[in-house]
Amino acid sequence: MAFDISFNGIDDYGTFELAEGIQRGLHEGFPVKISANKTVSLCDAEDKFSGVLVSIEKDGYGVVKETGYITLSYSGTAPNVGEDKELVANGNGGVKVPATPNTGRLYRVIDVDTALHTITFRLG
Repeated sequence: MAFDISFNGIDDYGTFELAEGIQRGLHEGFPVKISANKTVSLCDAEDKFSGVLVSIEKDGYGVVKETGYITLSYSGTAPNVGEDKELVANGNGGVKVPATPNTGRLYRVIDVDTALHTITFRLG
């Protein structure tokens, strides 16, 4: 019997197949996007992201955090704290304010640390 991925009853986390190039010990904590059926890939700069890869299993599967609060690095201009702040992936494992307005997703940003270049926000 082949392993099948089910999304029934999932709340904060989902298990997905991983696209080529995602490496254990390197890409945990990176924003990811849906790239094929039940599959995620790493985001390029300016991509909208579906969640954050939190763990990688050795057989090509990973756990993605899709809701709840998370802290990631940011690049570029510091995002503003507040409701409905637009973010996209920065292509280096973090996030950023999009170069072109209205091309990202809106998030609730609750903390920005400009010394550490980190942002805490709510996914989904």
